[in-house]
Amino acid sequence: MVKESEIVPIRNSIRDLLTLYYFKIPIFQRSYCWSLENWQDFWYDLTVHMTKAHDFFLGSIVTKDLGKDATFEIIDGQQRITTCIILLAAIRDYLTENKNGLSSEIQTYIAHKEALRAAQSRLNLNKNDDPFFQEHIIPLENKIGEVKNRGLLLGERNILKTYQFFRDNLKAYSPNIHKLLGNLLDNTYVIVIQVTDDMQAYTVFETLNARGLDLTAADLIKNSVLAKASNERKLDSVLILWDRISQNLSNYSITLFLKYYISMLQGMPIREKDLFKQIKTSGYIENDVLKFTSDIEKVSEVYLQLLEPKVNYWEDKEIPKILNNINALRLKTCYPLLLAIALSKHKTSIKKELFKEIERLGFRYSIIMNKNPNTLEIKYSEWARKLYDSKMEMQTLKDEIDKQKPSDKDFQERFKSKAIDENKIATYILKEIGKRLQGVDIFSVDDSAALEHVLPCKPEKWLQYIKDNNELKINGEKVELPEFLEEITYRLGNQTLLLPEDNSKLGNEPFDTKKHMYTKSEFKLNQDISKEKVWSLKEIMKYQEIMTDLAIKIW
Repeated sequence: MVKESEIVPIRNSIRDLLTLYYFKIPIFQRSYCWSLENWQDFWYDLTVHMTKAHDFFLGSIVTKDLGKDATFEIIDGQQRITTCIILLAAIRDYLTENKNGLSSEIQTYIAHKEALRAAQSRLNLNKNDDPFFQEHIIPLENKIGEVKNRGLLLGERNILKTYQFFRDNLKAYSPNIHKLLGNLLDNTYVIVIQVTDDMQAYTVFETLNARGLDLTAADLIKNSVLAKASNERKLDSVLILWDRISQNLSNYSITLFLKYYISMLQGMPIREKDLFKQIKTSGYIENDVLKFTSDIEKVSEVYLQLLEPKVNYWEDKEIPKILNNINALRLKTCYPLLLAIALSKHKTSIKKELFKEIERLGFRYSIIMNKNPNTLEIKYSEWARKLYDSKMEMQTLKDEIDKQKPSDKDFQERFKSKAIDENKIATYILKEIGKRLQGVDIFSVDDSAALEHVLPCKPEKWLQYIKDNNELKINGEKVELPEFLEEITYRLGNQTLLLPEDNSKLGNEPFDTKKHMYTKSEFKLNQDISKEKVWSLKEIMKYQEIMTDLAIKIW
């Protein structure tokens, strides 16, 4: 653990920060990525605080002393410091255009100039962003007004857009520009936390809860990987591999992926807060950084096919359906085992069977029984490690999965009164029940089914009808109408599926109106409901009993 004596947080204004220190972003750190929402929040906070007497706390930044010329590496906080300097540059250029000599003073906070020496930038960004930043933001004389978006890298575009946003907004603050500048330099402050190494930095990071935190476990892992590769002259190869990882998982959390991957390798669940430490202490990076990066690049492709499964990859049209079901049910703890199965050399048919068993287990265990996921998470990781190391036969794994399934009796008892208020999960259940009833999936196309509550979620038109057809009792006990509605509206027996356009037409209409639409539906459940004379708790329980009998056979 980090000892308090080792870390002394320092309160610095932006003026102090950009007078006393020079900062570097690790050359492998991610690019500048703040966007419109971030700029607007920053600008709002800054300008609103102009009218108030108290200071504006920008958050904490974590730095590492590089041991030369008051230069510090920013481990966490790069987006905020970069944004401050871009705003100073925008104010500087605005004043220069208006022939205000204050622009030269502002420049001292952007780059320090001594006699007979070249100006030294207060901030250096990563390898992709820094050339653009040094050419167009840092110099007092620049041509940023002539720069076009086309052809710029993503980080460069974000820097340019941030600058343009501030320039556009400065016009409205022309009479108060000196006050704005003073507010940024003297009334805006950060807490600087200096650490000695990346491990200590991440421990500190996990205790912070300030807005704008930039660091993730994946960032630190990437920095460690690339730093090690650079020392071993393998940087180019490792950079190519990491770029592929980033591309594969551009829409997903790399941290979460690495958590699942390391949990599979270790045979135990790894918490995100422990991920960086686990990777560092396990020697994956130190022992063979190129192999480690190559391995995770290959596995990232497999992981993507678990999240966005394609038939041509799996060579079986049923596997993507099963995996999409697992994703819809949000059965996150099973991913170490899914990875191990996908990476195994077993036949596609066996993989499909195991994926289906995991879907059934997750549905019974987590969705219907609401059991504590921690026990199952431990099992998933243990099984994943054994399977990955070829120390578990497929039949043994099936038997182990079966042991964890809640009994038919417990499952039936819970299913009979189960209420589901999440549309995706309810839709999944009803689709599966419909397939079992009819032998065909009526709603086989994605988004072709809309969830329909027979007794609607907004039952204004139903209130008298409900009172006339129900005793307002739950489990034999008298309840008030709101409690009654809350209890029965989301029961599975009150839910069915319709085509989206039919669902939209029906809205909250009375039961007699809905029945007419149900008769036209190809979904057997709707046809059966249309034959009911009334719709009350009795009918809801009846259909939930029917679903329960089918559920035992499906799951």
